[in-house]
Parts: sequence; structure tokens; C-alpha cells
Amino acid sequence: MKIGIITFHWATNYGAILQAYALQQALTTLGHDVDIINYKPTQYDDSFWSFIRYRKFLDIKSYLTNRKKEAKLVLFREKYLNQTKRYRTLKSLQSETNGYNALITGSDQVLNPSFLLHGEKGGSTAYFLDFGDAMARRYAYAASFGVTEYPLELCEKVKPLLQKFIAVTSRENTGKAIFNAMGVDKPQTVCDPTLLHAASFYDQLTDNAQLNAKNDISAYFLRGRDKHIASVLQELNAMHVTEQGLEEWINIIRNSKHFVTNSFHGMMFCLIYHIPFSIVLTSKDNIGMNDRFYTILEPLKLTHRIFSEEDFYASDITFSDNWENIEFRLNEMRVNGWNFLKKIN
Repeated sequence: MKIGIITFHWATNYGAILQAYALQQALTTLGHDVDIINYKPTQYDDSFWSFIRYRKFLDIKSYLTNRKKEAKLVLFREKYLNQTKRYRTLKSLQSETNGYNALITGSDQVLNPSFLLHGEKGGSTAYFLDFGDAMARRYAYAASFGVTEYPLELCEKVKPLLQKFIAVTSRENTGKAIFNAMGVDKPQTVCDPTLLHAASFYDQLTDNAQLNAKNDISAYFLRGRDKHIASVLQELNAMHVTEQGLEEWINIIRNSKHFVTNSFHGMMFCLIYHIPFSIVLTSKDNIGMNDRFYTILEPLKLTHRIFSEEDFYASDITFSDNWENIEFRLNEMRVNGWNFLKKIN
């Protein structure tokens, strides 16, 4: 089958790219011809307009670090992702993306209400697969909403689109209730695409990466939140991940004795490589985007590794876990994900 995946592969984010690659390769392994549909509205380009509009000049250091990071991620996308031509609008998707037997939306926060409201500066239904042949079979794999409650008016807006789907799955437990509100019957929860593969799969990506010395403790934080626990990280003498390439990022995690992060995919690669970790969030409550952590850590009995920024201390660091039991449960999740993908036809 010819399958098109639409996701946030273009984000300057390690996890966004790796989950796209992982799903692409899983479907390729099953014998399909797979494309990453290269849809990215112009408003998300790094331009002078966005530099001024979003006041990026107020944190020029972070802006420049992100620019250096993106330059490395571009190379990874070009080498490993089977990207189509660039599409900037839903209209162009609707007129030019025929020929796919199946379309898949997911994973990551593809169904976030923010994009539905503001994508293309006026809202876009692209990630609800509002394009392609009428006969194309539509699926959502581990789709994430990024919220625990969805605006009711938006639920009504996408109901007709979701009625065209053969099957939908969510990455988070709360996503099932949102799908229910959108008129979907019996949605499933499946693992993030990165978990479909074991460590040996990702080792192949790091063959040519610069090898790191074994780090005692490494830290990777999104949105600059590491500054809120700077004293603890300094006490731990943690190595900070900032503008490394994707292969180096994986390498740093697998060579760490402990990884401190607020990144969901940072946590996922700790699980894949059996690296002890601490998840440090603005709030420890299972609200908003935090549900993605709880959905996977609860069955693994690892929710005690979640901390709030105000209650995280150097003494919370551990260097061992019962990885045999954890891997057993991870493999159950992995098999469940593969079983869903095998039904795509």
C-alpha cells in the first residue's frame, strides 16, 4: 500500500522528528510504501516577520541556539525521512495529494486545538485528514491532543471528518474521552511510535555520531524550564543538552547514568535504553500535557519519578530501577502498537 503520514515532523524538536521516523520505518517494515507528507504552513517558518511578531529578540540566546539546532535537524530529515514536496496550505493538500491508499495522522500533538484554530493563521483541519482521495482509508495512530478537555464547538467541527476514519487511537488515556466527545466509538490507546522499536534500532542512527564519555547526569529541558531548577542541576554537575544534533542527543541519553528532563521523548528514550530518569514539571498534577507522562508511567509503576520544579532536590536522583519488569510491560505496549499497525490495509 501507499501510505501518507502527516505529523509535526518539521518542528525543531528531537522527539517530533524521531516519532515520525519511527512510524515511517515501522510501516515500511510491514511492506508499505510510506511518505511523510511535508505540510508546514508559512507562518511556522523562521522569518524576520516571526522574529518580530513573536518577540524572539527578547531571548536572543535561545533563538540562536534553536537556529543552530535546526540546522542539524534539517540534515537528519533530509537523510532519513521520505518527505514529499513542501505543502504550505490545506488547499494545496486537497488538490495535490491523491494516490494514497491510506492516510495516517499522528503521533505527537497533531490534534491540538491550537492548530485547528490558528494553523494557516485562520485554522486548519489538515491533521484531521481533510484531504486525499475519498476512498483512502484514514487512521489516527497515537494521536495526541495536548489538552485534557477539548472545546465543544471544535468537537462538533471535526465530527464529520472523523466519521471517515477506519480506526483512531490516542497516545494518552484522556484522549479516549475526547474522541468519544467527537463521536468516535471505542477509541484505543497505543504507545508513542518511538516505543515500537527497541534500542538496537536507534543504535544504527548513532554509528557515526560523536561518542560521548559516560556522563553521570545529563539534563535536557524544553522552553528554558531548566532555569527554574538551576541550583539543583549545578549541585548535580549535570551536563546540559542544548544544540546537539539528533544522533548526539540519543547518544547522550544512552550514555547517561541518570537523565533529568521535562521532555516526553527524553523520557521515552530513557525507557528504551533503560536509563534512570527524573521528570521535572511545572506541576506534578495530572493535568494538560502531563497526562502523556502518567499514561505510560502508571502501568510501569514509575510515577514516583515525576516531580514538580519546586519539590525537586539532588537527593531525589537514583541510579537503578527494576528494568526486567519494566521492559516486560514496555514490550506489551510495543506489541499492542504493532498489532494495530498490522491491521492497516
